[in-house]
Amino acid sequence: MAYSFNTKPRSQGRGIFVNNGYVFKSSFNDMKTNDALRKYFKKRTKHIDSLIRMPAGKLEIEDYHILHVEIKKLHALFKMLSYCSKKFKRNNYYKLFKYIFRQCGEIRELQLEETMIKKHDPHHLIKKYPTQLKSRLKDKESDFYLMANKRTAGKLKGYYKEIISYIKGIQSHKATDYIRNRKRKVKTLLEQKIIKIVQVHQLRKLLKEYYYNLKSIDLKSDGKVFKKGNDLQELMGKWHDNRIIHMHLNKALSNQLLDTREVNHLIKISLKILYNSEMLFRKINAKKNKVEL
Repeated sequence: MAYSFNTKPRSQGRGIFVNNGYVFKSSFNDMKTNDALRKYFKKRTKHIDSLIRMPAGKLEIEDYHILHVEIKKLHALFKMLSYCSKKFKRNNYYKLFKYIFRQCGEIRELQLEETMIKKHDPHHLIKKYPTQLKSRLKDKESDFYLMANKRTAGKLKGYYKEIISYIKGIQSHKATDYIRNRKRKVKTLLEQKIIKIVQVHQLRKLLKEYYYNLKSIDLKSDGKVFKKGNDLQELMGKWHDNRIIHMHLNKALSNQLLDTREVNHLIKISLKILYNSEMLFRKINAKKNKVEL
């Protein structure tokens, strides 16, 4: 992926750097970075705020996923801020976001499981387990709405001014140093001949954070190359979903309330999902070599 910060700027006196023949003041570069980060932060928090303030029962299936992703983007930004400013206490600000993130994740996993059961059981041979899933999903959504309200949104909003004050103090060269470090970690995984299952989890997380960080400081990319990275992320996302659902179904097999016939159908679905995840794992290893940074 061809980004402009591959060459480290060379100092030419106080506050001035030369990069590829262009001279610019570091303070101007800092202003551009700060402005981009503020806009990115405000966009994320605006989406989060609007979803948390939604009345009970009004969130659609996709809304939980959107909220989950927006908090991921915010977390990637917080990690970069903590690198750039030692005074920024990431865990203090992220604690409440993390709680919301986990609740959304649990709801999304149950939604995915419901979808997967419907896909692999078109004749509705499994009766009790989908009913149990609906009940668990309803309970999780109720828990979410007990937390997601104007009071929580107001508490989060109280953090925003403080976070923006840290963003204003970010130096451009520190932000790009951080992104270079993330890039090196991603590249190390991509260059391995075969990556292991645990490394796919690492690559998926690192690649997402790398892309989020690039977008947060408004760096431009080669669209075709970026698409290859997105294609790999999509494969890894599907692989991750299949592994999570397979794990959930394996737990369900020990459910005392399910009869033998229903358990046997769940075993078949579980094996299909496991096979799909193995095929996706092979595709990931083949696709990763096409991603450039």
